[in-house]
Amino acid sequence: MSFFKKLFGSSENEKQQKSETELPDKKNFKIYPRIKNREWDALPITYHIPLGGDLVLVFIQDINERITYLMDDEIDSPEIKQQIKQWKENINEVPFELFSSESWESRVYFNQPGDYSNEKVFDPAFIRKACELLKTDKLIISVSRRHRMQLTSYHEDFQLLERFFFNHFSVWRDSGLVDEVISEMVLIAEKDRVTHIVPMGFRMNLYEKDGKKILDYSTTEDLGDKIDFQQIIEKNKIAVNQDILENE
Repeated sequence: MSFFKKLFGSSENEKQQKSETELPDKKNFKIYPRIKNREWDALPITYHIPLGGDLVLVFIQDINERITYLMDDEIDSPEIKQQIKQWKENINEVPFELFSSESWESRVYFNQPGDYSNEKVFDPAFIRKACELLKTDKLIISVSRRHRMQLTSYHEDFQLLERFFFNHFSVWRDSGLVDEVISEMVLIAEKDRVTHIVPMGFRMNLYEKDGKKILDYSTTEDLGDKIDFQQIIEKNKIAVNQDILENE
């Protein structure tokens, strides 16, 4: 073998190994949505749709048990464009399992963790089922981390909602959890779809003083003498772009 062939040539064995590591054709795999925070490092090169607030929608494929994101330079393909149009049908086919716990007394529900558990918010059947279980027509949904969805009724009383939001913020900032952080904002859904994203405008902390545990609200706004979560939501809510969700 010549000196140049040693430097630049490839043996048949090397070519075979390279071929085995190449990804299959993406056109043959279903495309699913994934909720991401707009601060995600890879967002500039990833095909994405702004949802509202600090959330964006990106698209993934499960290729031989490897999650692969759609890049900006891939969506010019007519086949890929057609695949993207099927994302809502694909997420609707993913099974779900809503459950509560004794401590929440069926007033807060959780979705069984999975690769697309948070993205089930885009499935009308999922929203309808959650509303049925919670006996409501309107939901507050926390997707603070990748596998940590929790849902409750928008119409719940102050004590329950305070506990719900404390759990939401606690999970969001818990650095000991391995799940990807998504958002400190919450989602609002009505009947069968997500309608708004809400920055609540406060955070909650629990500390001990004189042997007693005290829940503290930190905010740059005046929450008033009596906190009204529904009022805060209505004041701060940001509409989700329904046209994108319907036409993409």
